[in-house]
Amino acid sequence: LKSGSSKIQDPYDASKKFYTDIVFNLLKKQAEKGRIHVLTNDFEGVFAEAGYGEYFDEVRLDRKPIIGRHVAYRIIENKDPLPEEIESILLYFKY
Repeated sequence: LKSGSSKIQDPYDASKKFYTDIVFNLLKKQAEKGRIHVLTNDFEGVFAEAGYGEYFDEVRLDRKPIIGRHVAYRIIENKDPLPEEIESILLYFKY
């Protein structure tokens, strides 16, 4: 519900393809109870927001496995740090 309104709003914003913050936080909290980690964006979005968008642009194919391998290769090649969100998930599973 929108604050101060009795009108129910759609929790999924189809024009932007993401859930509202309230719904996202509820879903994330439920997922974490089951040890499921939820990213704030899709995988590519997390890397793009961390400044690695150019690595995606270097690949001219529309095949996610190839793009993912290229991005991983470039990160390793340049000794770039992983996005914090990805690193925290990997560290969680390390222990």
